[in-house]
Amino acid sequence: MVTEKLTSLSKFCDMDTALKIINSQTLRWSAPHLFNDPFELSHKTLVELSKDALLKSLVMEALDRLFNPTPVKGRKNRLTETIDRWREEKRFSSEDEAESVLKVLLTKVISQQHIDQYIRAWKAFASAIRICCFTESPTNMATWQRYGDNHSGIALKFKCGLNTTLSSPQLVSYTAAPPLVTSIKQQIDIAYGKEPKLSTANFMEKLLIKNEAIAAENEWRCFSKASDETGKDDELWYDNTKFPTHELEAVFLGLAITTANREQVIAMIKKNYKNTKIFKAETVPGKFAVTFAQVPKL
Repeated sequence: MVTEKLTSLSKFCDMDTALKIINSQTLRWSAPHLFNDPFELSHKTLVELSKDALLKSLVMEALDRLFNPTPVKGRKNRLTETIDRWREEKRFSSEDEAESVLKVLLTKVISQQHIDQYIRAWKAFASAIRICCFTESPTNMATWQRYGDNHSGIALKFKCGLNTTLSSPQLVSYTAAPPLVTSIKQQIDIAYGKEPKLSTANFMEKLLIKNEAIAAENEWRCFSKASDETGKDDELWYDNTKFPTHELEAVFLGLAITTANREQVIAMIKKNYKNTKIFKAETVPGKFAVTFAQVPKL
């Protein structure tokens, strides 16, 4: 879906969270570590990238390039051109002879200072970023089960796009491999010209990658910067941000919501959200699916 065509997003909640949102007229925007997902990159993510380990891997790659009977194809840079020239000249008779020379050459290639600066920049970014998560449709069954308290909660449908609180939603990508801040493999690919140099420009993309096993959730994320300077207690790295009442377009009551909770939500919406519509979930005959019928507010 093209982002410009997206006009609304749904947030699935258990009843406690839903009542807090409706009562306070705020949405919580959190730093990534507060999602409690072990694969979510955050300021706490450990980057195991020692200079010795990187040098060893760079040397092994160079030795393979020097002594592999099949020439390596691909992008060229000064390092690869030097190694390929040595290969053509048969400068070294053995890997042992080449290794000492390569260590000297490749030590100059490693910029530990640049890597450290990049990691510090990531930590600063991940500390200051705030995220609010949604899905595209209130009929999403996977999201009802996981975030809607197994259909006992509700879904809140918000306007999104230009001139709204959710002005620039970004669609999550689902892949087999988890995101990384950086890695030895990436550093090798950079050194040998297979990847561009590290850039902070793609930090946001690292927060838009999730496990392909949960792709049915079809998550969208909205981003903002922390409203205040981050304190030492990272459990408080979140913002409760106000939204206008008219941006809450609709409330969808789950299939298994209790009568008491349903009546409480309806009463709160009638009182404080005059233009917000209310719908109740109903099963679709013969399908694992839900549809919705509007609940009169009179």
